[in-house]
Amino acid sequence: MNTDQLQQQELLESSISLPDLLKLFLSHWRWFLLSLVICMSLGMLYLSITQPVYTRSTSILIKEDKENGASAGDLSAFQNLGLFQGSSKVQNELITIQSPVIITEVVRRLGLNVNYSVRTGLRSHTLYGTELPLRLQLLDRDPEEGSSLVLSPSSDGSLVLSDFVSAGEKLQQAPIKARYGDTIKSPIGRLLVLPVQGVSAQLPQEVKVSISRIDDTANGVLSGLKGTLVDDKSTVIQLTYNDVSAQRAEDILSTIVSVYNELWVEDKNQVAVSTSRFIDERLDVIQRDLGAVDGDISKFKSRNLLPNVDEVTRLVLDKSKEAEAQLLLLSNQISMARYIRSYILDERNQWRVLPANSGIGSDHVESLIGEYNKNLILYNRLKANSSEANPRVLDLEHTLTELRSAVSKSLDNVIVSLSTQINSLQASEQRNTSRIASSPEQAKYLISIERQQKIKEALYLYLLQKREETQLKQSFAAYNTRVITPPMGSRKPSSPVTRNILLASFVLGLILPAVAIFAIDTFDTKLRGRKDAEVLSIPYLGQIPDMNKYRSLRARLAQRFGRLPHDSNRVRPLVVTAAGGDQMNEAFRILRTNIQYMLPKDRTQVVMLSSINPASGKTFITLNLANSFALKGKRVAVLDLDLRRALLSLYINRPKPGLSSFLNGEISKVSELRYTHPDMPGLDIYPVGIIPPNPAELLSTERLSELLDQLRPHYDLILIDCPPAEIVADASIITEVVDMTLFVLRVGVLDKRLLPELERFYRENKYRQMTYVVNGVDQLSSKYGYNYGYGDYYAQSK
Repeated sequence: MNTDQLQQQELLESSISLPDLLKLFLSHWRWFLLSLVICMSLGMLYLSITQPVYTRSTSILIKEDKENGASAGDLSAFQNLGLFQGSSKVQNELITIQSPVIITEVVRRLGLNVNYSVRTGLRSHTLYGTELPLRLQLLDRDPEEGSSLVLSPSSDGSLVLSDFVSAGEKLQQAPIKARYGDTIKSPIGRLLVLPVQGVSAQLPQEVKVSISRIDDTANGVLSGLKGTLVDDKSTVIQLTYNDVSAQRAEDILSTIVSVYNELWVEDKNQVAVSTSRFIDERLDVIQRDLGAVDGDISKFKSRNLLPNVDEVTRLVLDKSKEAEAQLLLLSNQISMARYIRSYILDERNQWRVLPANSGIGSDHVESLIGEYNKNLILYNRLKANSSEANPRVLDLEHTLTELRSAVSKSLDNVIVSLSTQINSLQASEQRNTSRIASSPEQAKYLISIERQQKIKEALYLYLLQKREETQLKQSFAAYNTRVITPPMGSRKPSSPVTRNILLASFVLGLILPAVAIFAIDTFDTKLRGRKDAEVLSIPYLGQIPDMNKYRSLRARLAQRFGRLPHDSNRVRPLVVTAAGGDQMNEAFRILRTNIQYMLPKDRTQVVMLSSINPASGKTFITLNLANSFALKGKRVAVLDLDLRRALLSLYINRPKPGLSSFLNGEISKVSELRYTHPDMPGLDIYPVGIIPPNPAELLSTERLSELLDQLRPHYDLILIDCPPAEIVADASIITEVVDMTLFVLRVGVLDKRLLPELERFYRENKYRQMTYVVNGVDQLSSKYGYNYGYGDYYAQSK
């Protein structure tokens, strides 16, 4: 297996399985418990400081336009098949209901730009409706954005105004004392405080009054309002609004519908109002003309002393009765046509609706006037809710211009036609009148004047009738909507939902530590257990548990991230004893057995212990392994050939002289350097002695081989504590004289990226009979260790 294959296999082996993940999480249960406590506490704190929001909905029906009912009914069968889409009228009305014009009027009527709140525990509670004991009126224009003040009760029943804030900055203003109904001059404008009828005027506590601009409040209402169509084929609109006050939400929805209906009726009555104004103007003119005609008749009769000419002219009137009736009708029609034409040509009436149902006797003209009025109303509405640059507005303006021209031309044609008919009738009447040879000239003149009088009277009565019809139509205009479902909703708040918040806090309390633990575990490059080392093809001899399984959290984190403090004078206690039955003793027995299987028994074997990096626990394992062999009756020698640190020599207080003295030739017999640990009888330790300045040169001499030759006859096993490999050259020199090299891989210390380097040592036979042991395995918590349950096994056996 080459280095690239080893790295690839190591990557595959680093994947975590579900049982390992669960085991990893259970080993850190304290983190989960702490996270749950914190998240649940934050969730409950959020519930205690957040105002509940209520949802209210109302459904309204947009009535169908009766004028379009016939055409729509012809296509109803096809609409059911989905071949034709419904009219866009409902969509337009939905947009109109949510327009800023309507919402701004709702804010003004309900006074929503002034908000009242009191503090109840950690939560701010909004006062509205029956809960509000008073109302603050602004007598000046809208205050600056972010204005507020505090109303406090006084012992004498008055009010105290304080803590004035304008434009987000607190004003240096002394408290103002006032009573209900007083006009108060405050830094944010003139105010008037009035009690609410039916509610106790005494303030129970301080009330904070926040004042916003009407436009800003309208934007806030728009953000909380949602309008949708119940169905694509229906004309039912559902309005939904969210607010911290359920009563305020219901009032807002109800007021929106009311304001919409009022504006719709106002738009609908524009034609009737314009027609009524036109008729009133014509009535004034006709009334003056009629008075003038009556005066002329009276003066003429008085001046000429004429008798009753009815009998004289009876014959003429009987013969021309039919012609006169037609002439009367045509005169009314041509007068109305001229009136309407003059109304159109007046620039002041350019954007006013035209009088409808005028009775000029032309269906074509009446239809053009109706089409013009309909487009003009739509044009005014779009222009009010958008800009003049809107393409739709421009199209309508062009259409209106063409319609006005068409109406004007049609009226000209009607006038010409009526004039022709009138001339024809007048000629016929003149022929009948000329037959009365005996009629005096005065009677003929009087007949002409009386005819004009009758025409004026008929036109006057006709206009009076039309005015009454127009006013009745205006009075009985029905609303465009019908409320199907009044504003209503659940008494429980829609948000925050206690169950959802607590459930989210619980889930978050589990997810956060799980993600943190998984991230730390995933991005950790340190050796985490036996499983990480399985990618090596080097013979594996065993694993040593972590003797500090009850370490502090700081020590665990330090080891996890490879920041263990380095103390050259630190001596770990011996753990292998004759009666030891814990995991540590059993681990060293397994290691001892595996070493015995690999070493030949016909001669003394020399085993050197090394590592890739410092602080791997070589000295600790060397002494405890040696003691394990000694307890079995073996003769064991331990050599401290770490001539730079001499950590093993600390166990016997670094006596002098030592092996450095033998290697440099000062001492010829190595037996003079033998020492015995008081807790390890039968185990000989050979310390370093004086730390030399040239360790590598000393180890390179023949004295190292001579040292082992002197020791072999006296021992069954020789263990050598060596410096880390590749850091110094000592281990590479010592391996030439040993039979086995045991590398110690320390969990939480060794970087896994060095495993390919260790595999290269084995492939290149750089060290004699390489093996390895994993040190510092936390078998109770690590997902990478194999927990054989030694402690449980011995506990049961006892």
